[in-house]
Amino acid sequence: MKKTIKKEFAICLLCVSVLPVLILSFIHIASFRKFYDERTKMTASAEIEKAAYQINLAFQEVDALTSSIIYSKYNNLYCLQNIAEMESKKKNTITPMERLTNYREYMYICSNLICNNKYVEGVYLFNKSGYTYSYTKTKEFYLERDYTESEWYKTMEENNLYKYITLWTSPVKRITGEYILEICPIANGSGEKEAYIAVVCNKNIFEKVESNSLLDDEAAILDIDGKIVYNIMGNIALDDREKSAILENRNGILSVANGSLIYNSLDVNNWIIVSKYSVDELGELYKSNIETLAIYLFICFIFIVGMVWILEKRYIDPMGSG
Repeated sequence: MKKTIKKEFAICLLCVSVLPVLILSFIHIASFRKFYDERTKMTASAEIEKAAYQINLAFQEVDALTSSIIYSKYNNLYCLQNIAEMESKKKNTITPMERLTNYREYMYICSNLICNNKYVEGVYLFNKSGYTYSYTKTKEFYLERDYTESEWYKTMEENNLYKYITLWTSPVKRITGEYILEICPIANGSGEKEAYIAVVCNKNIFEKVESNSLLDDEAAILDIDGKIVYNIMGNIALDDREKSAILENRNGILSVANGSLIYNSLDVNNWIIVSKYSVDELGELYKSNIETLAIYLFICFIFIVGMVWILEKRYIDPMGSG
């Protein structure tokens, strides 16, 4: 009788004290995990939107600078348009002195406009005569070398574009790395195309994106075909299913193994910026909560055993002796 009462008392005490703690703890952990996951996705979405905005803003700055160069005046004449028309009309009859004058005016315009710009490294003017004017801040890029065979020139000629942006690598090996080109046509007063202006930009447009640690692991720029145009950081790998989902939605979050892909469209070339963020931090917090719960339950168990022992000595044992 005594043992039965003791056992039933201990079970009742355990159920009353431990079971509610277990239920509340598991509900708390589940809700916490859901809350943290939602907050992480919201923060990641905000960060990728911020990154896309900054890249778009950088390209808008380059656009504005390119327009300023095209429509800058010297001696009350549009400098680049005047040079392009002279090269087109005179061709082989243009004198060295005229070209020297053109060069001085060209350098004056370009140097004043790009000297403090953090993206633009040089400006090239390609004329119908085959003569190229160039101005660069620190080094020559040799953009004029065999330019009629280049991808950007053929694209502009074949598609009659008003603007083309692409990544470009110099044909000279000692000029390492990729650069961003923005090419625009220059027309005369009748609207006929006379020349091309090519603005050479550095990779700061992509690499100086201010973001938090969510974008510090892997990020890249995708083109309209899902091909990685440029790796901003890390070396992100995407399978066909992931690429299809990104190209279809263009903005959003895609759950993948060990994390999620966050992506946002850009205003340039229908490109998409994609970044992967992991859930390692979430896993650590979840593990920490489980450990805290286990410690708490162990303390509760010790406390209950102690209470059972005390109550046994105080109430149950006297009943047996009586």
